[in-house]
Amino acid sequence: MDSPKNGTKISGVTGTSYTHTGLTNGTTYYYVVTAVKGTTEGLPSNVASVQIDNVPPTVTSTTPANGATGVSTVGPFCVTFSKYINSSTLNDVSLKDSTGITFRTNGTWSGSGCSGTGFNFPSLGFNTTYTMTIGTGVQDSAGNGLAAPYSFSFTTTLATPNGLTATAGTLQTDLTWTPVSGATSYNIYWSNTTAVTKTNSIKIPSGSAATAYSHTNLANGSTYVYRVAAVVGSSESDLSNEVKVSFDTTSPVVSVVSSVLAEFPRGSDLIISFNEPIDASTVTSNAIQVISNGVTVPGYTTYYSYADWVVWYCASALNYGTTYTATVSGVKDTAGNLMAPYSWTFTTVSLGVPTVTATAGNSGSNQITLNWPTVSGATTYTVYWSTTPGVTTTNGAKIVGAMPPFTHSGLTAGMTYYYIVSAIAGPSEGAASMQVSAVAP
Repeated sequence: MDSPKNGTKISGVTGTSYTHTGLTNGTTYYYVVTAVKGTTEGLPSNVASVQIDNVPPTVTSTTPANGATGVSTVGPFCVTFSKYINSSTLNDVSLKDSTGITFRTNGTWSGSGCSGTGFNFPSLGFNTTYTMTIGTGVQDSAGNGLAAPYSFSFTTTLATPNGLTATAGTLQTDLTWTPVSGATSYNIYWSNTTAVTKTNSIKIPSGSAATAYSHTNLANGSTYVYRVAAVVGSSESDLSNEVKVSFDTTSPVVSVVSSVLAEFPRGSDLIISFNEPIDASTVTSNAIQVISNGVTVPGYTTYYSYADWVVWYCASALNYGTTYTATVSGVKDTAGNLMAPYSWTFTTVSLGVPTVTATAGNSGSNQITLNWPTVSGATTYTVYWSTTPGVTTTNGAKIVGAMPPFTHSGLTAGMTYYYIVSAIAGPSEGAASMQVSAVAP
């Protein structure tokens, strides 16, 4: 309103106050005042306004709801109103138990735990029905009180313990949980199967308000499942969350190894099977050691959980016809049990035996030519010879680095020469061939 000209005029007012009646609820009214003397009217005053509100507030919802059971003794206790409430009037709220004893708020309120107005009540009992009443003295910001007192009832219970945890010790379970306000002791319920209830489990009264308990003398290889309830007198809360522990103090053992043949394929990897799942972090590069003649063979290990296998991969092929000792150690199962070291021996497959032929050279050449098909894996060959039959790798003259065909020169004409040949691969030497002979030309 900028000037008296656009407003509805009320004239003849004397004094310095005026009551404007017959107004419409929910409407805002704006006012200016001018002084009048005779026919002369002064300048307008500042603009003042007021919104008309004579509608009383109402309670739209409560927490807990009317008739609720299992309510925590510490709340929250919340009331939502239809409009803004003058906090100074919130002391017209009472709480009575079934015997008529009245508890009142402490005169303070907050929104803690509430979307509406939260109230604080001291020393509520367990398993007790209370009636909360909001009186007509509770007013909105316009001074309108509730049209009538509003009441709702609820029944309390012990709060349920939460945060239950279980730690497995040496055949004992250490339980801890968060405290419940007012609880004087706790009951521990346990079973060897999940979904523990108060009727399908064994109850252990803790006998104290302590929030920890150790369940001892448990059985190896068994599973234990737990829940906890708070106790006050004859009152017992609902059960907590469920936790489970399993006990295993038995060390893992090797059940199968791949290298059990007398002649182990030299290009194969070693596969070690365990009787239970293994902690993969304990399968280190040194978990399996393969040794021959005091020398450790380079390799690395990997764990395959789908089959509980530990596999040793050789950095390069093993030697032919060689005996190795393998040892697996330091491996733990998923319960942390350490295996006893396990050792076994195996021998790799031998090099093949050459099939040798001996052919005399041309007359006067003083040569004999030896020939044989190549042996798989062989890199070279050793020829042993003698002028007497029964040549061996021990009594024969040795010629290393031979390859087929091999020509033996500088021989004595008319003399018979006897030969055997063995395949060579690195430090490995295969078995000698059958003896062959020829007469030098």
